[in-house]
Amino acid sequence: MSKPFEVWWEESGQHWEAACIANGGTPWPLDPGKRAANAKRLGLPEDTDPMELRRALYESRNRKRGNAA
Repeated sequence: MSKPFEVWWEESGQHWEAACIANGGTPWPLDPGKRAANAKRLGLPEDTDPMELRRALYESRNRKRGNAA
């Protein structure tokens, strides 16, 4: 079973985002165009909160992995 989103965010997600910013990048949840595209793909409104988008993508990926097993 996969770990809960909150645990993943604490262990991995926030570190990736901080490294992305430190290296001059813009994490996808903070990029308006990428955020809107991912929201659309996930069936959510374009103005969905970035943390909720992260959670929705995480849960979507885990459902797909669970179905593949």
